[in-house]
Amino acid sequence: MPKLNEHEYKIISTTEEERLRRLSFCDSCEHDKTLDQPTCLQCACPITFVTQFEFKTCPIGKYQAIVTGKQIGRAHV
Repeated sequence: MPKLNEHEYKIISTTEEERLRRLSFCDSCEHDKTLDQPTCLQCACPITFVTQFEFKTCPIGKYQAIVTGKQIGRAHV
């Protein structure tokens, strides 16, 4: 595996259980807006993206990023 520099990270998907837990917060959130696809109005990310990856944090604090030894480098985007 190639060495990652300080600006790269390994993208780890959440478990299905965690994805559904995050989705439940987003579905009931006042900042969820359905455009072409459900989108967070705070960070402008598609809800499917926000809930799928461990490194994503809810911009209004409903859930935090999961930081594990599997992640390398910066854990935010």
